[in-house]
Amino acid sequence: HAVFLGIPSQKILQGKPKEVSWMMFCPVLILSLVCVIFGVFAYQLPLKYIIYPIVGIISLPERNLVNIPTILIILGIFLGLAVYYLSRSKKVSRSDNCFIGGETISVENKVSGTEFYNTIKEFGLFNGIYKKAEGGLFDIYEQAKILVLGVGKFLQYLHNGILPTYLVWTLLGMIILFWNLFR
Repeated sequence: HAVFLGIPSQKILQGKPKEVSWMMFCPVLILSLVCVIFGVFAYQLPLKYIIYPIVGIISLPERNLVNIPTILIILGIFLGLAVYYLSRSKKVSRSDNCFIGGETISVENKVSGTEFYNTIKEFGLFNGIYKKAEGGLFDIYEQAKILVLGVGKFLQYLHNGILPTYLVWTLLGMIILFWNLFR
């Protein structure tokens, strides 16, 4: 919501938005190169040297280094880059106001992220689901917290400070432990 419907900051409105730093750009570039190399040369690199030795395939079938689909993909990439660089005479960019339903929208009338889903929330079936979600029914951390606190309350109830009660719980614990070890 913030990326597509949010209001740009004053820093972006006053100047040029700057590109990401090399520390964000390099990991993405390295991962994309690894994906392309492992996809194009799947047999030559990951299968031959990583996967097949692990699963124990001893004899490997001989294959060509590069097959026809790989050649066509590489040719398409080079052709696309050539068309892009030859057709690009100058960089053209423009900015415009937000266009919503035929009229420009002001900052005061901008839809916030919390009100964006209210139209769906007002349907009968979804209204009950949203109320349960707001109560934390689908939140695994909330459910785990309830379970842990419930077990803690039960253990607090058992921790009453009377010595014979502790001895009974210790004896029951030892019986369960020995039962599991020696059956």
